[in-house]
Amino acid sequence: MKALIATVGTGIGGGKEGVESLAHAIAKSIRSHNPDLVVFVVTKQSEESTVPEIIKQCPNMPEYELIRLEDMSDIRAAYELVSRKISELREKHYEVAVDFTSGTKAMSAGAAIAGAGHLCMLTYVGGKRGDNNLVLRGEEDVKTLEFTGVYVDAEMRLIRRLFNCHQYSSCIATAENLRRLTADPSVGEELDRYQRLAEGYSAWDLFDHERAYGILKGEGEWVPPGNKEFLGRLRRADEHERMDFLIADLLNNAERRIKEGKYDDAVARLYRTVELTGQTVLLREYGMKTSEVAIERLRRLLDGVQLARYERMADEEGKLQLPLQKTFELLRDLGHPLGGMMDTELRDNLNKRNYSILAHGLDPVGEERALILMNKARELARTVVGPSRLDELMEKSRFPQIVECP
Repeated sequence: MKALIATVGTGIGGGKEGVESLAHAIAKSIRSHNPDLVVFVVTKQSEESTVPEIIKQCPNMPEYELIRLEDMSDIRAAYELVSRKISELREKHYEVAVDFTSGTKAMSAGAAIAGAGHLCMLTYVGGKRGDNNLVLRGEEDVKTLEFTGVYVDAEMRLIRRLFNCHQYSSCIATAENLRRLTADPSVGEELDRYQRLAEGYSAWDLFDHERAYGILKGEGEWVPPGNKEFLGRLRRADEHERMDFLIADLLNNAERRIKEGKYDDAVARLYRTVELTGQTVLLREYGMKTSEVAIERLRRLLDGVQLARYERMADEEGKLQLPLQKTFELLRDLGHPLGGMMDTELRDNLNKRNYSILAHGLDPVGEERALILMNKARELARTVVGPSRLDELMEKSRFPQIVECP
């Protein structure tokens, strides 16, 4: 069923000629839309003067009803009155259009805003005007705007902004909601693409590289070649090479969190980056994993005084597990330059992370501390991975932006 809500004024000057011209325009709109129900939004004056003339000029008038606006200059009241009526009609399964041709500016604007807010079709009767500024008989033209299309355009822009801000879950949810409002196949195809991209980069953002590659490898030009290359090489990398990729990926991930203002999340990733640089050197150059360092191996590398500290940490099987700072202490004792890079500033910032609300404390981490740790982690990463290789891997694992349409 279809319903037409029409604001009704009294015409230019409120005279007989103006009323007749206005009634003729509204009657034209009624015939054009052919609704099952017409709802006239009236004032006391237009109810008495214009509505009877509309009925006179529309002999096949469908069922109609009147809702009165007490103050013709109150735009909020007009908006609320029409909005409530639209909701009521929608509950009865009417497809609603709003005609804001006549009435005061407040009446027309309030009705149009309500219609737009409910995604109704908006309609207006215009046409060529005579010397008296009235639309000439026979020159009336019913103009319409499907507001769903306007809403779809706005939501598409929102989806692109959400993607560019790395809000992938919100991007997916918005796309799913919008899909229920439109049957346009081209819009559906675009929504599918945005949803796949958001799902792929969301998986990558959560370090699920296998799933990310499975989704993004088939998205053609929408995914930068460097991204596909990075994920493909990461999947094939051995344990040693894989660490370089993960260090670069962690740094980019932390950078995204900083841009979002999520400094605690950024610091958690940077802490892991620092830890991973130490683990990488220990594994590559000394063949040891921090989860199971053998005292027997250390006996061949350290002198007695240094060795004694680690022997006290070992378990019954002669193995020990090294946390982050102990890893760097061991690298320092082994004479590796990375061990000496654990300076007071880096140590203090890592300790502050332990007091953050996402670690063991209750204190939030601020931007300044996150940026300091970002620079320190990048410095360590360049030492371990190599400056040019780190730059290459970070560039190829940097997430893309969808270019906004004008």
